Amino acid sequence: DIDITKENLTKRLQRGLKYGFITLPADIVVPLIQGLSIAALIAISIPPNFIAQYFSFNSYFMFIMMLIISLPIYVCATASIPIAVALMAKGVSAGAVFVFLMAGPATNASSIAVIKNILGKKSMYLYLSLIAFTAIFFGVCLDYFLTIELPSNTTSSHVHNEINYKSIFLAIVFILLLINAYIYKYKKDIESSKENSLTTSNFKENLSIIVAGMTCSHCKESVNNVLNNCNGVQNTSINLQTGQVIIQGSNLNEKLIKEKIKNIGFSIK
Repeated sequence: DIDITKENLTKRLQRGLKYGFITLPADIVVPLIQGLSIAALIAISIPPNFIAQYFSFNSYFMFIMMLIISLPIYVCATASIPIAVALMAKGVSAGAVFVFLMAGPATNASSIAVIKNILGKKSMYLYLSLIAFTAIFFGVCLDYFLTIELPSNTTSSHVHNEINYKSIFLAIVFILLLINAYIYKYKKDIESSKENSLTTSNFKENLSIIVAGMTCSHCKESVNNVLNNCNGVQNTSINLQTGQVIIQGSNLNEKLIKEKIKNIGFSIK
């Protein structure tokens, strides 16, 4: 019994380490690099305190501005964090940044269109109104009750000549993890493409569709679970990079399959 427990614990630790250092970084490496790139662009192109100087005449204007930017454009939760830090460094309040962090990952033009087509205009307006009201309400509360500021760079001006080996080491480890994650993701995409190109002669029917909105392995798993619950589906192959979904089986109901995919928040191209 003790040996079995140790083996199970070892396997659980292995799965946890693989997820934490390989699978999860592979899911976030692309949006994280995109977010860091956009944050770097904001930091370089916008002068210090530019936003605070020209747009902070009315705090509510900053909330509305962040809401207008974030509602139609999908910003991955991973990518939004470095962008939010860059915006705060340029003078955007913590509450306005919270609006961006909440509304950006929650909505996009594609999901808005899906909600409109499936649930109707009334539900779409209620959905957007709820997100907008909640984001602005908690953003105002955040600015009113708390004072959140980025650490000042002036506090570390006296240690410019000292080398922080710990920070350098952690930065190198982080970069190596991202490189390894990207290579792992690239290999998985190649394997998925090869699976899609394999012969399907063993199945009576083959259905190929393009699903838009899948951004990570959790999205892929959600679509896969929905497809496996459809009648007649015997095998599925999903390419996360291209969005191509190949469904194999017999007596496939294409209309029903597409409806079920749309019902969980994705759209069909």
